[in-house]
Amino acid sequence: MLGLKQIKKIAVKQQNKPVLITDDFSFGWTDYKVLVESNLVNLLKNEYLNTDTTRVIIMSENSWKLFILYSCLVTSKVAYSGIDYTMNDEKKIACIKQSGANTVFYSEDNKPSDVMLASLPNIKFINLDIIKEDTIDDDTDVFGLVKQLNHSDDVLSFSFTSGTTGLPKCIYRKSSFDKRRLGIFTNKYEITSDDIYLVTMPFYHVSVNGWAKLTLVNGGTVVFGDFSNANDLYYKITNYNVTSMLITPPVLQRLVPVLQKNNYQNTSVHFIMVGGKNFPTILKEQAIELFGPVINEYYGSSETGINTLADSQDMSKYPAASGQFMEGSKLIILDDKGNVLPSNSIGRIAIQSFQCADGYMGKKMAEITFDGERYVITSDYGYLNAEAIFL
Repeated sequence: MLGLKQIKKIAVKQQNKPVLITDDFSFGWTDYKVLVESNLVNLLKNEYLNTDTTRVIIMSENSWKLFILYSCLVTSKVAYSGIDYTMNDEKKIACIKQSGANTVFYSEDNKPSDVMLASLPNIKFINLDIIKEDTIDDDTDVFGLVKQLNHSDDVLSFSFTSGTTGLPKCIYRKSSFDKRRLGIFTNKYEITSDDIYLVTMPFYHVSVNGWAKLTLVNGGTVVFGDFSNANDLYYKITNYNVTSMLITPPVLQRLVPVLQKNNYQNTSVHFIMVGGKNFPTILKEQAIELFGPVINEYYGSSETGINTLADSQDMSKYPAASGQFMEGSKLIILDDKGNVLPSNSIGRIAIQSFQCADGYMGKKMAEITFDGERYVITSDYGYLNAEAIFL
């Protein structure tokens, strides 16, 4: 998410142009600046964030309050991550303990259970409702307060694996790759201030933050969609003239029949990125037929970022592939002894990239050195040919 300095810079040009549209509350760029300033002053003056704050965990569904909180935390330089609020208590407690966070913000619908409170006695739990729509008439120097906070941490950001096969692992990074990656994607996908990005996933997925930020740094607009309701997504696409979105294959699978039933004709969308799970060939064909040649796919992981990209033309040529190497990423295939395999040989995928995480909290990350460079070994298997990767 954006910090206050960047918001102020963009607001000068975009002013009252919408930055966030939700069913409950929407606002423009100037109001975005005021909301972040006002709520950050409240967080700091009332010591919800203070010199003892280490890192922050958020348990909340998508909301405008979450959006504002993220920007407050970025401005404060406090590392944060959302966690899957649908997980059981055991997994939530494990995530909080792994992260080193001592502050948890939660929405009204995701209050910590008695079990969590008892298991985490040293954690400060804060209701997200402290983020207010009403702004404070306060001329406080917000950057002066941030400076007094003097927050420092060798971990710049952290996030979690899905935990589908066990407890989620906490991934950390000590430096940012945002500027380089956002520049690549802005140019490649022609993202501008005219873009209207539809959110189709919960914000605790780190990829959602990344693609939303791509729109925001360019002065565009973010629209919250109900990812559990394909009819709502159809309504938002057609009524808000959505131009771009990140979507998972399961959500796209539910959306396609609704579009077909309504004889959908694409008049606004110029960019769709699909990722997160396997993208079946028949679904690729259906999506391209509905939207035209604007469908793109990525392959990567929470540990390695986005590493291969495929556009609609690539999908037509190699329907079963997951794209070509992204600029700044290299992939190799390993056998069970860690030897590099030749083309068209199936093995475990290892990735070298400027986006690779530095490690896991409290656990060693699988990696290998090849040609003098560090490769992170993923849990995925596939093979390479001269032009693409196949999972």
